[in-house]
Amino acid sequence: MEANNTHENLKAKLAKRLGTIAGCAHFALFLATVFYIQRSSDPQGSLVWVYWSFADFPVSILYMLVGGDYGKFLTGLGDSWIGYCLYPPHVIHGLGGTIWWLFLPRLLLAKKYGGLWGGK
Repeated sequence: MEANNTHENLKAKLAKRLGTIAGCAHFALFLATVFYIQRSSDPQGSLVWVYWSFADFPVSILYMLVGGDYGKFLTGLGDSWIGYCLYPPHVIHGLGGTIWWLFLPRLLLAKKYGGLWGGK
């Protein structure tokens, strides 16, 4: 009986574990991309963010909200570290995309696996 209960607890935590793995992998790949772009001598190296817009699809819709006033705000910050951290791909993919991948398994899996839908 105790082994069956332990198995049920593991199943119930599956979404959380998968989300943690996916979120950490996403963030590691994000950091690798930032490092690649920073070290790249190719002036079009930053176009690699286009691929990220597909991987982080619902979150990447935020690109439509960036512009105008936010762009002026970033320009006012110049080359400071704050401006670098608030650079739209860093905020959208580094923060928003990682959070998306943390919660995606919970949105896709059934309740018995720690998700949001279906029966236990």
